[in-house]
Amino acid sequence: MSRSDLIFRADGGPNIGLGHLIRSFALARMIDSLFNIHFFCIEAPETFIKEIQDLNYNFNKINNENDFIEKIKEGDIVVIDHYKIGIILHKRI
Repeated sequence: MSRSDLIFRADGGPNIGLGHLIRSFALARMIDSLFNIHFFCIEAPETFIKEIQDLNYNFNKINNENDFIEKIKEGDIVVIDHYKIGIILHKRI
């Protein structure tokens, strides 16, 4: 039986802090044996990207939310930890 894809949409950096990424990363580590883990970020520190890749999670650099939406597929499980993604975008996802 193949594992489902679990997609995290979060950003972190000097202006917005790292809390969104840290929370998402902690959750991913707790349940990574059950899912294929993917992170989609506009902004993330290189050290964080390296940690993701060291655990064999997928890191995807995106330019905007439309770029993100185009890459998710039906059946994906999406976790959003981002203040700027409003209800309209949640409904599209």
